[in-house]
Amino acid sequence: MEVSIFFLLSLSCMQLALADWNKLLWVDEYGISRIVNLADESAPVCELPTFPQVDVWPPTAMTYMESSKSVLACGGMNEVDFEFRNTKDCYTYSGTGEWTPAAPLPQYHCPYTHKTRNMKIPGLGWWISGQPGVEGRGCDDESLVDDLLMEDGSWTSLSLESPYAKFNPAVGMCIVQLNSTHTMFTGGWADLLYRNETYIFNWETSEWTETASMSRPRGYHGCALTKDGDVLVVAGYREGFDVVSTSEIYSVAENRWRYYAGVPKITAEFFKIIPWQDTFVMLEWNTENIWIMEDDGNWSLMDVKMGGVFNSDTDPVVMIPDDFAAAVC
Repeated sequence: MEVSIFFLLSLSCMQLALADWNKLLWVDEYGISRIVNLADESAPVCELPTFPQVDVWPPTAMTYMESSKSVLACGGMNEVDFEFRNTKDCYTYSGTGEWTPAAPLPQYHCPYTHKTRNMKIPGLGWWISGQPGVEGRGCDDESLVDDLLMEDGSWTSLSLESPYAKFNPAVGMCIVQLNSTHTMFTGGWADLLYRNETYIFNWETSEWTETASMSRPRGYHGCALTKDGDVLVVAGYREGFDVVSTSEIYSVAENRWRYYAGVPKITAEFFKIIPWQDTFVMLEWNTENIWIMEDDGNWSLMDVKMGGVFNSDTDPVVMIPDDFAAAVC
């Protein structure tokens, strides 16, 4: 079923003070699920039951469902007749036992995380958006697909226009939930160019507004909401695949970007930035490294490691509460 979007939501800020959320749960390309405790470097990385699509492809999107106190993971690829094929399958993990089947996605989604994004929309549900996966293997780079897991537990497909209507839907963009009614898209790669445009989607009116452009094009970058309600973007690529070794901050109130700080001289591809306590952690692509942002905006390498090589192009990761899977870890 397709629905038009017109919801009146009440929350005003998405920056959550989650004092008891210090752990990451992630799934690698071999289906190995791990929990990493950011707050305790002495705590061993905990391995959980293997995700059902082992040795094929990790799920495309993953989230923590507070209503059921479980992790939900969807999409990716399965092996069928010795071939990789896109899947709509979803599985849930409650913190004990095995991953168990859940209601599948209504539509195929591209299995690459830089082409498929997901976000919690307060009062509405869990939104998965990006390029569709074709039936079989591959992605359709000329269209957009959106599915929403509503708060009653049912899936519905949305009909949303892309802000990139003048060219193919962007890949490598980064999205941030600003508040209960607005989602911001930043940069990406589209029409054979890295983009510096930014857009905000209003869930009440289903309208896109183009906002101030970033100071330089960025794609495959990281982004997150600051504790002040502004938007931080970090690293990425620009034309010629040059590394953007800087971060900048967008003031929502002023509709203006400003330089913030440099970033470590490491690979700039597929940066993953996650708010943690009053700062951010950065998961370095294709390594076990975790970086933390200091008060001056610079980054320091943490002693805590991911417990395996993290590929942010395919491996999903989500913050979980400290008491999740406590009996196992």
